[in-house]
Amino acid sequence: MFNKCTCQGFIAKNRRHSHIAPPEFGNCRQLSPHLQVEWQAKEEEVHVRLTAVMGEDEYIAFGLSPNNVRPQMLNSDIVIAYYDHDDGSFHAIDYTVTGKKQCTGKIGVCPDERVNGRNDASVISGERKNGVTVITFERPYKTSDTMDIPISRASEQRTVIAAIGPLSPSKEASYHEDFITDIFSSRTILKNTAEEWTQCLSILITVCPE
Repeated sequence: MFNKCTCQGFIAKNRRHSHIAPPEFGNCRQLSPHLQVEWQAKEEEVHVRLTAVMGEDEYIAFGLSPNNVRPQMLNSDIVIAYYDHDDGSFHAIDYTVTGKKQCTGKIGVCPDERVNGRNDASVISGERKNGVTVITFERPYKTSDTMDIPISRASEQRTVIAAIGPLSPSKEASYHEDFITDIFSSRTILKNTAEEWTQCLSILITVCPE
């Protein structure tokens, strides 16, 4: 597994370097020393790019808490993004969390398609290099899936949750107690303000050896 400590030290040392977001992303939030999220509002959907220092056998979870004012993993609406080193592919899968365990039947951390929902996340691009995984996906503001939490176009507070955890042998996520939280407002997501991304640390893809 990738040694995160090596890269964490480098990131801390290089805080002076700005992360220059490409034109399609106007916003960035550093959620932890190992994980940042960029986003850009589109007409009908939000484009999200996750950049993480992580192992090839790990996933990134990112999504919405069902509680607007506090983090809550149970009943959350998340996207599980990961790199499959077996075939070099990238994935973004719509999940719902109905129990504190790996999905069994329809209970646990389950892909929406397994609990009579559908996958409303779509991969746009991905890259894996030198211990850093970058995955870009899109997600509609509103879907017809009752498992999904809509992103309001009105101004309201929304708590997001994120985690990096181990993939199972079948390339699925399991419940993860140690998660990262932050509070976004839908106004921030939709207005594409640029204040946040300039504060992101530089997670440089050429830094960390596998």
